[in-house]
Amino acid sequence: MTEQTVRPALIGIESDIPLDLAIRAHSGTSFSPERRGESERNGWAQDMRNDYARVMRHATTDEQRQALDAQFAAYRSALLSRKRALLASHSNIVSTMIAGPSNFPVRQMEKRNRSYDNKVKEYLEFRERALARMCNTFAEPRPMGTRTGEAGAVDALQAKIDKAEAKQEHMRLVNKTIRKHLKAEPAGKATALMAAGLTEAEAWAALKPDVFGGIGFASFELTNNNANIKRMKEQQTKAQKLAATATNEQEIGKVKIVDNAEADRLQMFFPERVPDPIYDLLKAHGFRWTPTVGAFQAYRGSNAAYWAPMIAAEYNKQAD
Repeated sequence: MTEQTVRPALIGIESDIPLDLAIRAHSGTSFSPERRGESERNGWAQDMRNDYARVMRHATTDEQRQALDAQFAAYRSALLSRKRALLASHSNIVSTMIAGPSNFPVRQMEKRNRSYDNKVKEYLEFRERALARMCNTFAEPRPMGTRTGEAGAVDALQAKIDKAEAKQEHMRLVNKTIRKHLKAEPAGKATALMAAGLTEAEAWAALKPDVFGGIGFASFELTNNNANIKRMKEQQTKAQKLAATATNEQEIGKVKIVDNAEADRLQMFFPERVPDPIYDLLKAHGFRWTPTVGAFQAYRGSNAAYWAPMIAAEYNKQAD
């Protein structure tokens, strides 16, 4: 691991909040306003480090990091302005513990406390919205998933599993090689990585320090990828079961239910327009009216298979 490099967007975070403002914010509510004030400043600095780390997980190139650095600097400035206003608001609050109960303005302090609570809520909402916007700046578009019941799902999932398993082996190999040559110079590490089968570009990319100054792949990357492999294998097992099931139909009272393998849909045919309570049940559990078919249908799967007979039974009970 190399020593962590402080990014430009984080320089000076420890002194963003003036100490006198932080102390004044707690002078009416704490017997140790100096200690609370210092805690406010340390808490702010840690929040900025955490927020920066969260945002930078989505930046994979120098160009993206520079763009997010600029965005984060603007975010830090905007949030700091709100944080200072929050502390100034808190400085107007006095507790009976400090002032004493005699002639204490109870209603006035209750009003100020409510006002402060509202400002805290607005501050936290602004922070979360701003962070979400930055995280989405370079977030990879979510790939279209493979439905377990669709044609070719088993093979499509196997291709994804193979790719994810190859990625897992690649990450393990990189980290193992780097650990083995941890004391070597960067050029020595790169040579070892190339000897392990990486291309020169892949080797140097693996040795590029991340936001925290580390090299190789972070443990959470391996954990997440492994969890994804497990999820896809479970999905593939379900897809295999569905693929082995041919189209079949059954009648429950006045309702015909068709498990349509070719269309990857479970279809419900009613003899007449369904009443509103049944329509709401269908909609709530993923069934949609399809005029071209003349049926309510949902994707095949355990959810549709579970609810279809229950909805049919309820329809029959109301129809009688």
